[in-house]
Order: sequence, then structure tokens, then C-alpha cells
Amino acid sequence: MKKKNGFIATSLIYSFFLVFIAIIMALINSYVANKTILTRFNETVMDNINGNKYTITVYSKNAAIKEGGRTLNNLITNGSFIDTNGWSYRNYYYYQNVPLTANHIYYYSISYAQNHNTQLQTYVTNQTYTTNNGKTIYTNNTRGEYQNDYGWFKASSNSTQEFRLGYSTSNHGTTNFTNIMLIDLTRSYGNNNEPNIEWLFNNLEWFDETTNFVKKEWESTGNDIEINMVPYNKDSTITKLECKYDNNTAIASDSITQNESKLIIKNLTNNMTCKIEWS
Repeated sequence: MKKKNGFIATSLIYSFFLVFIAIIMALINSYVANKTILTRFNETVMDNINGNKYTITVYSKNAAIKEGGRTLNNLITNGSFIDTNGWSYRNYYYYQNVPLTANHIYYYSISYAQNHNTQLQTYVTNQTYTTNNGKTIYTNNTRGEYQNDYGWFKASSNSTQEFRLGYSTSNHGTTNFTNIMLIDLTRSYGNNNEPNIEWLFNNLEWFDETTNFVKKEWESTGNDIEINMVPYNKDSTITKLECKYDNNTAIASDSITQNESKLIIKNLTNNMTCKIEWS
């Protein structure tokens, strides 16, 4: 009888070879799959690193901002209400006169805190507001914490009206007012180009008198940001420059430079606000 040991040995070796090939193929497939996942992950990480979008907000006092800047005028005198200068008092309210232009849209905002529940009134007389907040705020704020109110109206005529801060009735409590603004949006942005009031409330900080304002979105691709300004007085220089990140982290000293009328910002890593004064 013929021995079959050689055949059996050859079969085993061939079987092991097939198993070995299968394992190698599985490892290769796994490597390719993992490499594809890793490549996509790296691409995503790089996109996030190089494509993060931040915003820079700039307020420039006594200088116009080129390329999208808007000149805004706060019609309220002493809007910080640090005292009553610029305000008159009558009955239950403070007021000051403001000029209005027919069919222009006006935006107002105010911060207030009070230790009583009297109905607070904030409005310009003889105007129709978008919400009841334009007339009476039904307050229930007895903790003294600041709250905000804002709204808009379209002026009904060319006239001078009273901007009032007061109460619907006599009260025995205390109310603090601050950061009061009234802005003619149509004059600043043009007819039918006025921005949404919620956008203004979320993006526009209080300022007094006149300022130039711009907010830009910036993608972190390593490029520098340039804000070009034209001072109202050609002999003016920057006397105040304050820039800060929204999360209050420090800004590297070499990230902001000022060259004549140009503000250069690089390596932006978070949303930033800059306030500049020329004099």
C-alpha cells in the first residue's frame, strides 16, 4: 500500500499558507481602512485648525472705518446716566428732547435695575413701537440686577420729541439707568438697509456721541486682518487702543500693531473687540 504522508504534509503546508495569506490580506485591508479613517480625521483636524471662523468688532471714535464701517450717532446726551446732566425732570420721569426725521427707523436700548415693581416706561413720545416694550415694561425686578430693553420705531414726522425714562405712577423705590442709546438707523445704513434690531442688540455695545462701527467675520487661515481708518481731523493720532478677546484671555503683544491709520491684527484665536479713540 502506498504511503500518503507526503500528500498529507503538503496539504497541511498549503492550508497553513492559505491561512497565512488570509491573515495578511485581512491586516492589509484593516491597515488601508484605518489609514483612510486617519487621513480623513487629519483632514478634518486641519480644516478645523485652518478654517475656524472668528469675528472682530471695531469701534473707532473720531475716525471713519473703510470697507464696511458705519457712522453711528447716539442721540442721547449722557447716556451712561452717571448724573442728571443733559436730562430734565417732570412729574415721574426724566426726559430730553431728540430730533426725528419722518419715516426714518430708530433703534433704542437701555439697561436698568430697580428694587421695586413699579411699571417702568421707556419711550419717545408720539411714536408707534413694534412691541409694548416701547411704552411700558411690566417689571418684577426687586434684586437690583440689571436688565435690558430695546426696540425700534419709525418716526411719524419731522419733529422734536421727548425721550422719556420714568414710571406709570408715583413710586417709592429706586431705579438705576445706564447705557442708553437712540440711533437713527436709516441715516447710518440707508433706507431699506437698516439691520435687524436683535443683531444690533447682540453686537452693538453702548457708546456716547459718535462712533464708527464694523463687525467682520474672519477665517483663521493665517492671514492678517487690516482695519483702515480715516481720522476726522488729519492731524489726529490714536490716543486709546483697547482690544480684548470675548473670553477675556490675554492678547499677545505682537498680535496687534498700529501703523498710521491702519490697525493690523494677526493670529486671531478667538472673537475680539477693539475700541479706538482718535484725538
